[in-house]
Amino acid sequence: MNPSGKTTAGQLDCLVEITWPAGRSPWWSVSHTGHPSQIAAALDELALRIGIDHWTRVLSALDRPIVGCSLTVQWSDTDHVAHAADVVTIGAIPALLRAHATAIRSYPR
Repeated sequence: MNPSGKTTAGQLDCLVEITWPAGRSPWWSVSHTGHPSQIAAALDELALRIGIDHWTRVLSALDRPIVGCSLTVQWSDTDHVAHAADVVTIGAIPALLRAHATAIRSYPR
């Protein structure tokens, strides 16, 4: 079900949550609903935004800043859910999101 409360067949719901320090305070929390290509493009855009975010540069100055990243994807018309969670250095987040975007592009339509 998408944020408007409407279920849309053939579309994905995606929720990305990034916390810093890992598992504690929310830093980014975004949700998207759309076709796999739209979700993948949104994840690519999020990767870009996090890469240029002021706080990414500030936190990167710390010794190995660790963040938590959780990604949940499900088809809007089913209960099937894919979930990935990881604890990584802040500099790894853009590559991690791009890897998920690539995987989502390969989802069957």
